[in-house]
Amino acid sequence: MQKVEYPTGSIFYRLVYLEVYTGKPAWWNLLMFMLDTSPNLQVLKLLIDQWHKIEDHVVCEKWNQPKTVPECLLLHLETFVWEGYEEKRKEEKEVAKYILRNASRLKKESL
Repeated sequence: MQKVEYPTGSIFYRLVYLEVYTGKPAWWNLLMFMLDTSPNLQVLKLLIDQWHKIEDHVVCEKWNQPKTVPECLLLHLETFVWEGYEEKRKEEKEVAKYILRNASRLKKESL
């Protein structure tokens, strides 16, 4: 498995809108990195890209709930959209529950 390196030390203070494509195994690692480093994020969209069908998605790594909640979830996230969400996938269900449980200022959600 190829290890993905993230730019350590980066904080995206100006990022308020983020789209993450969920077509790669363990995409939630990138999602959590971006949530942790984007304290002012207001809109989060999780999408299926045009090259992948929902049934083609492969889950290779287990979701590990973070020990701390990102600041953006606690203070700023207002919109959460997940296109192609499938509740029957255990890992995706855990990610969705984590976001919904911790996004205290959420005004709009669409799963």
